[in-house]
Amino acid sequence: MPVGHDVCFAAAWRKRYRHLAAVFAAIDNAVSGSLKSATELTPVSQGAPLAQALGIRFPIIQGPMTRVSDVAEFAAAVAGAGALPMVAFALLKGDALDKLLAKTTELLGERAWGIGLLGFAPQSLLDEQLAIAIRYKPDYAIIAGGRPDQAVKLEASGVPTFLHVPSANLIRSSSRKERAASSSRAANAAATSGRCRASCSGRRWSTSCKTRSMRRRRRPKSCSSSSPAASTTPSRRPWCR
Repeated sequence: MPVGHDVCFAAAWRKRYRHLAAVFAAIDNAVSGSLKSATELTPVSQGAPLAQALGIRFPIIQGPMTRVSDVAEFAAAVAGAGALPMVAFALLKGDALDKLLAKTTELLGERAWGIGLLGFAPQSLLDEQLAIAIRYKPDYAIIAGGRPDQAVKLEASGVPTFLHVPSANLIRSSSRKERAASSSRAANAAATSGRCRASCSGRRWSTSCKTRSMRRRRRPKSCSSSSPAASTTPSRRPWCR
């Protein structure tokens, strides 16, 4: 059946709104409500809570892009503008990756930066990439199509990690599996906590889950959400347990 990306909301919206008229009303209310919240709370302003938590000027994370953000000068430009650059690894390895990270470290100095990985890449490649990356101590990482167990490995190396998945359902499913697996390693599980974030770009929505070591930066006291429709989720915060 030819359907769009919004089909992922169908089951939840049917249960909550029952008929299309209520869905359209909820969208209208969310549009006006989000504009009002944006002007009052200025969630993407300089020094916003998320920016403070990440150690950058603006609460903006540049998505890793192959053949675009795998250039040290690009990362430096993003950091210079106040956002958080993510250096795309894609299938880079060996000397090429080592040189990229060495130059990135040199150009960025004390400014925060991160690395972008492909969670569905061969495990042998990911292991090699991580072994090289950890030597350069990136501040953050984001894993496209990642799994909680991959984030745990990075967290154990001292790198706070975002997971990028196409649907919130995958986060819930992965979290359940991870909790089940963690029952046999309670000591390690007790050292980590999970937080989820919703973000958007135009009409395409993605959900990321960030696991952070409890010894790292503290959670912002307040922050506003950029949820697609406030009526679809009760919470207005981007960080949620």
